Amino acid sequence: GGLSNLIADQQSRLEIGAGGRLLQFAAASFDAAVWEAALALSSGACLVLARADERSGEPLLRLLRERRVTHTLLPPAVLPTLRPEGLALECLVVARRGLPRRRHRRMDPALPRPRRLWADRGVGLPRR
Repeated sequence: GGLSNLIADQQSRLEIGAGGRLLQFAAASFDAAVWEAALALSSGACLVLARADERSGEPLLRLLRERRVTHTLLPPAVLPTLRPEGLALECLVVARRGLPRRRHRRMDPALPRPRRLWADRGVGLPRR
């Protein structure tokens, strides 16, 4: 079906599997929460839950660092609140069409090799 095909495709594209740690950033009332949970659970990754007070700034950074999150989907409004140094992120998915170049330049160097920064609803930016 539709969800299982989407998740299988995203597992491959985002290279998430056992050992991955995916942040559930979206509130349960948003469709993205289903994507996050299904992706983590079907790939064998750990689903890291964010409380409402951990969705931006220092609390989000602390959560990302302490829980060693490797994969996350974030809205572009959150990116300016992050200092990406020292994160374990392997893949950052930005939930919007088109990621402003200045934000791409800011986040990309913080991602370890292989770097994966995705935007445009799953259409990836080229790997470096």
